[in-house]
Amino acid sequence: MNKSAARLFGVTILAAFSVAACGGNGDNAGSGNTAAAETAPSATAPAAPEATTASPTPTAPPVKMYTSQELAALMNKIRDGKGAKLAVMSGEDLSGQVEQANALMEQMTIEPKECGDMVVAGSMEPPAGVAVAAGVSMDAAAEALATVTLMSGVDEDLLEKTVSTNADQVTKCKAMSITMQGVKVEAATTEITGLGSTPGTLAYRTDITLPDGQQQSTVTAYAIKGGVLISSMASGANAGTAGASTAGALLDQAAKLIK
Repeated sequence: MNKSAARLFGVTILAAFSVAACGGNGDNAGSGNTAAAETAPSATAPAAPEATTASPTPTAPPVKMYTSQELAALMNKIRDGKGAKLAVMSGEDLSGQVEQANALMEQMTIEPKECGDMVVAGSMEPPAGVAVAAGVSMDAAAEALATVTLMSGVDEDLLEKTVSTNADQVTKCKAMSITMQGVKVEAATTEITGLGSTPGTLAYRTDITLPDGQQQSTVTAYAIKGGVLISSMASGANAGTAGASTAGALLDQAAKLIK
């Protein structure tokens, strides 16, 4: 496999994983029953202490539900590492990307199998009624790609579950093998701590080693702010070091725009 083909193969795999990371019912129920029995105090028995009513639990204010247009407007305020605007993608654009990712995933055999199941499960279009927008930055000279995605309108429990599922993936899929078109590569996933400044950020790096020894890396980060799922990604031949800084900066910028 020549260097150009090997590089393209690695980028293809990373692209599939990266788009899968952008994809995303929870039931909320609560009930409370109170009962009280009152008996008249006898002449000799002390009166029962007066019942006290518990103060109601403060209710969190509802989160803002953004439209796709509003998310796209926020995306236009984000800048890449060179100060340039991102290329903004609509929900329709992302749907096409997800379809391409699914097609790529179907050509892959991933071991352990559960790692493939989790990746494919994440590579799906957002549910109906969910607003989404993405921004892309490409540096052809450095062979680097960075994206940030905003998703609003998903049940908050499902958002938490999405991030938790990806956290489990980091633990279970520290070492993987990926076979595509007869070529097998090894992949390693490592959790990254301290990426960016947004509270609750989950971040990890996936390194793919090609048969000729070349390495392609991608750094992925997730956070939830104001009911919006924010995901950022940076990939490329040198993303192992610079990718964490790039992904963290994009995610932090997006988080500061969510009110």
